[in-house]
Amino acid sequence: WVAIASTDIGIAATAHLVAAGRRRIAMVGHKDRANFAMEERVLGYTLALREAGLPVDPGLIRTVAKWDRQDGADAADALLAEHPGVDAVFAANDVLAIGVLRALHRHGRRVPDDVAVVGVDDVPECRYTTPTLTTMAIDRAFVAESALDLATSRLAEPDLPPRSVTAPHRLMVRESA
Repeated sequence: WVAIASTDIGIAATAHLVAAGRRRIAMVGHKDRANFAMEERVLGYTLALREAGLPVDPGLIRTVAKWDRQDGADAADALLAEHPGVDAVFAANDVLAIGVLRALHRHGRRVPDDVAVVGVDDVPECRYTTPTLTTMAIDRAFVAESALDLATSRLAEPDLPPRSVTAPHRLMVRESA
């Protein structure tokens, strides 16, 4: 098993926003059906808020049906209608964050001046959004190499006990936060 440290990713992304002085931080990307990785990212978000002494407002956690640009934009539209004082958004993935950026632009919100945005995954589009997207990068090469190594060793020795490794991640600070 190659694990992604989603709780740690949520903590790091939210802590970055807190360190930048943000106090009304929303989270976009909770799934409307069970998803372990997203539950962990929400947990990381709430842990970082609590660590900073900030309230956890359930109204700032937005559930989406899919993880696409439109869901990100729709979530941001609803969020701004209900909570116009939001000053940051942690999106569970970069595709959602790209939709959030678009909605913020439509609403006349300047990123990062008015609202900072952080995503997860470091997809290539992050370098081409306006502004460029700050994101939590997951080491994809490590994931691929480790998965291949684990599968190969299992095929060579089927009786090996189950193993897991955790992929490293790092914050890629760009213009959005």
